[in-house]
Amino acid sequence: MANQSITLSQREPQGVVRVTASVDFFKYFSYQAIVEFMQQYPKIELSFLLDNRNLDLVEENIDIAVRISKLEDSSLVAKKVSENKAGLFASPILFEQQAPPEKLEDLKNFPCVLKPADVHGGTWLLQTDKDSQKLSVQVNGRFKVNSVVDQFQATKAGLGIGLLPYSLAFVEVKRGNLVPVLTNYWQDLGGIYIVTPTLKFRSPAVQLVIDLLNEKLNISLADQT
Repeated sequence: MANQSITLSQREPQGVVRVTASVDFFKYFSYQAIVEFMQQYPKIELSFLLDNRNLDLVEENIDIAVRISKLEDSSLVAKKVSENKAGLFASPILFEQQAPPEKLEDLKNFPCVLKPADVHGGTWLLQTDKDSQKLSVQVNGRFKVNSVVDQFQATKAGLGIGLLPYSLAFVEVKRGNLVPVLTNYWQDLGGIYIVTPTLKFRSPAVQLVIDLLNEKLNISLADQT
């Protein structure tokens, strides 16, 4: 009986799994999914390093990375979970005194949330679902911030129309805090990838976390296009 107990303990997934993702990761990934996972696997510990830099997985001893970008060629193993797009969104507050834009040219009549590099306004490159041709539209705004998370917060506060990742924006659309604008237009941000080192042994615990991320990211992003 004791030997059987030891064998079962050895088979039970265990250990610390280190994951890196962007600082806004838990804005679209459910903490409830983490709670359920840790209840199911009580011997697995999760350590998340949230950083917008692409950390060196081998040097930082990281098991898994969730990358939301156009992935560059590398020696890493990458699995694409989903397409990643940005669209135009605004707070309902913005349209209390003025009707929403009906065509791209109308954006010049609205404030937009921009980046500090956009000194004399900004240019957004958008495309439609009908073809892949990119359309250049000039936009202006009085509020600029270099963080995507803060662009999202500024848009939600009503400071202007924002070009925001679907993964962030649609959570607030469901809550009524944001509305989509000119929904035929979007920007390609690459994809959402689960990345692992090629030469690193993949333990059962690491594989379980990969499966969790793959499943829950697919669910959370499935209805956002």
